Amino acid sequence: MCLTEGGETRCFEQLNSGRKVDGTFAEYTLVPYRYLTTLPEGPDDEMLAPILCGGVTIYKGLKICGATPGQWIVISGAGGGVGSLGIQFSKAMGYRTIAIDAGKEKGEYCLSLGAEVYIDLTTATDVPLVVREKTGGRGASAALVTAGSGKAYQDAFGMLGPFGRLVCIGIPPPSQLVTFHPLLFIDMGITVIGSAVGARLDIQEAISFVERGLVRPTVQMTTLDKLSAVSEQITQGKVRPEPLPLRLELTISRQLESLWSGSEKMNCIHKSLQRE
Repeated sequence: MCLTEGGETRCFEQLNSGRKVDGTFAEYTLVPYRYLTTLPEGPDDEMLAPILCGGVTIYKGLKICGATPGQWIVISGAGGGVGSLGIQFSKAMGYRTIAIDAGKEKGEYCLSLGAEVYIDLTTATDVPLVVREKTGGRGASAALVTAGSGKAYQDAFGMLGPFGRLVCIGIPPPSQLVTFHPLLFIDMGITVIGSAVGARLDIQEAISFVERGLVRPTVQMTTLDKLSAVSEQITQGKVRPEPLPLRLELTISRQLESLWSGSEKMNCIHKSLQRE
């Protein structure tokens, strides 16, 4: 897979921190030299960190969504970490964004980030119908589903206009299957594609939006000893966009030469913690 064009991020043998190996929340980590990404001077490290995961994930999805500037796109799960970055990238790339999520608070948040339309799942009875109404009856050119919900995918089919594209990003539980009839694809000419994070060039491109001030992640700072509490807050949906009083300062060494050792060429990223 990884030798196929565009297949590097889908390598069957990849070892991801926190997924295949331990170390996601460690203070130090080793990174193979060939996968180091040079970060620009200027933006704070905490502004760049979210781009290296959720940011590049949604940016890649937008790159392959098939829409052109000025067309409507839908982001399902727009109030989450990936989706909220997607709203900003979408606006910067010239798309008109319809954000879908649950609750008034997330609606205010999505609109503040640049979404033109917000659809509240707690009040809308027929989300695809609302999308069609907001797009003048045509439907969206692309729908990016970041929510891990089978229903979100099922609804997305009805939101797409002629030759629209569904981009699969969120991962529902195995029990939440999505059904369709082939005539949907035959009559409408729509396509479905999966997007898995992004490659090194995508990372550099996504970072450039932060450098230009077009994308600014909403970051809440905390300390490593609070991770269990933060994880519980996320699970309960209690994490809010307001900054927290605690600060996690990431200090990333850019003096790579001093850390290389012969053929190993590994880099160590040091994370120092301090309170404001």
